[in-house]
Amino acid sequence: MFPSHNKILVSVSLFFVFILISGLALADYKIILKNGREFVVDEYKDMGSKIKFYREGGEIELDKAIIKDIKKTKAVKRTEDGAPSEITKDADEKPSAEKSTQPQKQEIDSKLKDVAGKKAQLRAEGEKLIADKKKLEEDIRKKGRVLAIREKREIEKQISELEGKIKKVNEEISSADKEEALLLKEAGGR
Repeated sequence: MFPSHNKILVSVSLFFVFILISGLALADYKIILKNGREFVVDEYKDMGSKIKFYREGGEIELDKAIIKDIKKTKAVKRTEDGAPSEITKDADEKPSAEKSTQPQKQEIDSKLKDVAGKKAQLRAEGEKLIADKKKLEEDIRKKGRVLAIREKREIEKQISELEGKIKKVNEEISSADKEEALLLKEAGGR
């Protein structure tokens, strides 16, 4: 069917395609976190604001906010104990603790100030909503039986809406408290 030189050409072409595909399959990724920790993984899944990858202990999911960089590296052959037998060039480039601590400290301080400002704003908004709710409840009590049923239902509906807004503000404050606690924990760990 094929002359002999075409068979050789097809065989060589398939061989090179196989080599290229297998080379890409062995590519590793180095995931560098903002705290300096590094992971070398075979592959990862980008899921919008998070990434997932598999390690010996199971699947790990990380927020992109804590990731400094993701680099594609050459495949690292592993010895029997699981340690890399050869070191990539990126492994030698460890940031010194003195250089990285100061900018991270400033970044954490600015984030803490932002969170504190957000919490103060949310508390003020919450207090205003609570005052509005109390005013509406007082209006119902003052007017008593004179108040028409329709008006009373309308005011009760407004109160219900205010309670929902108050709940939302409280949840946001709780979220800001958690964020602040994480930042303080991160700052304390340095």
